[in-house]
Amino acid sequence: SNFRVPGLFINRGALAETVAVIEALDTGADFTLSPTLPLAVANTLVVIVDALPTPVIALSCIPGPMSKRGSMTTNDKLSVEEAASLEANNKQRMQQLCTRLVGDVSAVHFNTFMFLVSFFKEVHKHCDANLLTKDRVVEVMSLCLLGFSEEYNSAAEKPMEILRDCLHYMISVDCGK
Repeated sequence: SNFRVPGLFINRGALAETVAVIEALDTGADFTLSPTLPLAVANTLVVIVDALPTPVIALSCIPGPMSKRGSMTTNDKLSVEEAASLEANNKQRMQQLCTRLVGDVSAVHFNTFMFLVSFFKEVHKHCDANLLTKDRVVEVMSLCLLGFSEEYNSAAEKPMEILRDCLHYMISVDCGK
């Protein structure tokens, strides 16, 4: 499987291969196979999503932080029941946050977002071989979903943190079940 190639979404692959992949997508030509082609295809995906005329998720669509009822310090002692209740509250909070995140986007952006989440969940299933950590998956996704992988805006730090939290959660759970 090409998802198992080491360095996927970590290494960009050769620029000439990325250009060739884009050209092949534009013209319908065949890809020239090589051991590093999956790296170029992964880079092409990031380039294409980042180049969309509008971001998949606009900063204005990212909800503000929700209150963390029941949050505790690391010194607090929890019973098994309290720990389970806290975990359930955190899960419910994350579900609500993720629902709010995609609640105001267009159908096209929603479908693109869900496709990318599903795709990256599949990529992450092969992390033992491709060496892609969940943090790196989330970083790649958040930057290309917001459409500014080349220039970072410091005003986006809190929304980026919220988006990353949502993406971590969505990659970790079985969405739709």
